[in-house]
Amino acid sequence: GREVDMADATSGSRYIRDLETIVDSASLMHVEQEIEVAHPRATFEIRKTPKPGFHNLKVARILEVRDKTIVFDTTFSPPVLVTQAHPVSAGWVDRVIGWVDTKLETLARYAADPSSGGGLQTFDYFMLQMLNREINVLQHFRRSKYVHPVEVYTEFLRIAGELSTFSAARLAPEYAAYDHDDLEAVFEPILSDIQRLLSLDVGRAIRLDLVERAPNAFLAAVPDRALFRNASFVVEVSAGKPLTQIQQQFPALCKIGPNTKMNEIVQTHLPGIELVHMPTPPRQIRSISTHVYFYLDKSSPLWPEFSVAASVGLHFSGDWPELQLDLWAIMEDR
Repeated sequence: GREVDMADATSGSRYIRDLETIVDSASLMHVEQEIEVAHPRATFEIRKTPKPGFHNLKVARILEVRDKTIVFDTTFSPPVLVTQAHPVSAGWVDRVIGWVDTKLETLARYAADPSSGGGLQTFDYFMLQMLNREINVLQHFRRSKYVHPVEVYTEFLRIAGELSTFSAARLAPEYAAYDHDDLEAVFEPILSDIQRLLSLDVGRAIRLDLVERAPNAFLAAVPDRALFRNASFVVEVSAGKPLTQIQQQFPALCKIGPNTKMNEIVQTHLPGIELVHMPTPPRQIRSISTHVYFYLDKSSPLWPEFSVAASVGLHFSGDWPELQLDLWAIMEDR
């Protein structure tokens, strides 16, 4: 077909011919000249499918027509050249910044919590390092007026890939190639994954204070009874004895159970809740080479008694020089 045609022509030409008056900037005199120019033949159409033979750009999506009023989809993003040019594409950056800020605040609070398992562990440090690196890039995307959506998508791919390291799968999923004509289809899946990965609960360690009520008898109050359902309990032991001796003797000489049952357990020589040795401590607790770790077996018949007991009792026999005990409640991954 023809490349140029008149504006009122019905042909499929790429350009519309027009007349414009211009000034000859190379002339010493102010000389005006009328010349022919060509403008792209752009039309606005309402269609469900692309118009054959034309390059089509989706600029809006109609949800419904109500009372002669067109209702547009406010979640639709047109193919903008600058991310901040439209509230939807700008909102994608804002959403990720909000999620990252929330995660950073959680990690910072956990690092400063004296009741946590020795502050941040390796898992958390890697997460903190990665998010601190990304937050400034994201803030730059929010402030700049020159960031193309493909730059944002590339950075989101990087964030999702690194966050996948902390997921159960460990491997990053594959995402669609960037499609400038369909930004929503490209961005929504990766935004969903970033939100999910940042909201993963990796479990936290809560130190339960052990109070010595009598020689070799301790009591630990549990502030939230839901911990008995949703947490694992770990006893950390250090003493002036060889580690193998602690590992072998402590479970046999220590009685653990609900505070309401401790007198009965000790006086009638009931087994109490079994202590099971852990070769390595949970990652939520700092690992100390001179300490031995045991977890409480929640399958014990005594465990349901914690529904009415608010404390954990510990009683042990024998001589334990330089004894140090810690009791941890660790939120289980869900």
